[in-house]
Amino acid sequence: MRAITIGLIVAAATAAAVGVVHAADEARPAPAARAKESSRVLRVFEVMTSRLVAPEQAIAAALAARPGTAVEIDLGTLRRDEKSLVVWEIAIVDGAKLHDVVVNAEDGVVVSQAEDDDAAEAKKYAALLATPGLSLADIVSKARAAIGGTAGVAIVHVELDDEDGKPVFEVGAVAKGARSELDLSRADGQVVPDDEEDGDDEDEDDEDEDDEDGDEGEDD
Repeated sequence: MRAITIGLIVAAATAAAVGVVHAADEARPAPAARAKESSRVLRVFEVMTSRLVAPEQAIAAALAARPGTAVEIDLGTLRRDEKSLVVWEIAIVDGAKLHDVVVNAEDGVVVSQAEDDDAAEAKKYAALLATPGLSLADIVSKARAAIGGTAGVAIVHVELDDEDGKPVFEVGAVAKGARSELDLSRADGQVVPDDEEDGDDEDEDDEDEDDEDGDEGEDD
């Protein structure tokens, strides 16, 4: 019964965390009300996930069952024996093969494991792992600290990917009633600056310079 309760609550909160909308546009409340409700649900999500097995523990359990290098972890739900379970889904690279391991997020027990037949994905991960770097578990810890400290941060997704030719971990989390996304370098765990934000800053600087030039023209 506990699994069903937690599964339903976390599933509902996860829907809010990823921005799933179930009502028609005209039936939605005002933006401010939606934001407040979303924040409330996400805070419930934080509390519920704090009672689950930590992602680092889930990764350790998965690697004990299937040795290799963990490259991705996701929090999700699984229907089994007419019960909804909250699970951690972990992708592990072993040589040229990719394996999916599912760990019960309530007790840390491995629920299932299977080889993933996506050869292209396995090849991509193998290339990103060619150079030394931090482990997935290390990145989870560093991401939690970067977002808001060791407590009150719910990590829901971490995946190894490519950013301008360099391996980075994409992180999705929930903290203080809001969603948070960032990239961390696999090499040292440092936060990778967002190119879009840099571009926005440059655009603002250009606009300021244009305004100054216009003001000088008016003075003349």
